[in-house]
Amino acid sequence: MSGRPSSGEIGGDGRFRLSTYEPGDGAKPGKYSVTVTSYQVPDDGPTYNSLEDELQGKPSNAPKPSIARSKTPQATWLIPKKYSNRSTSDLAVEVTGGGEDIELALSSSP
Repeated sequence: MSGRPSSGEIGGDGRFRLSTYEPGDGAKPGKYSVTVTSYQVPDDGPTYNSLEDELQGKPSNAPKPSIARSKTPQATWLIPKKYSNRSTSDLAVEVTGGGEDIELALSSSP
């Protein structure tokens, strides 16, 4: 599966709208591997320079190594973490270009 990636934010109702070139323009027709990232960080949690740093637990405002890391608030995953990585997510969809809704069925089993 190849092509231009799309991304979007998940709303409180679980719905999402993808963007490829401009906000809300959807995904181009084709077959896609899908990743989903959904977690909650306490308000006093760390900040990150990128999503990759966040997934790897590398905050930009990290305490110096001499300070215990256990004091850094941890993110609570709202979905199984396996869906956040292309190598472990088993989700795939085909977009036909008709503006249809696509339902993603996430399972908590490994």
